[in-house]
Amino acid sequence: REDIDLPIEEHLIVELYSK
Repeated sequence: REDIDLPIEEHLIVELYSK
């Protein structure tokens, strides 16, 4: 996936929104 190209901060934000 291209999500891996995103920074870690972006990943953390996605997790927060996923809640």
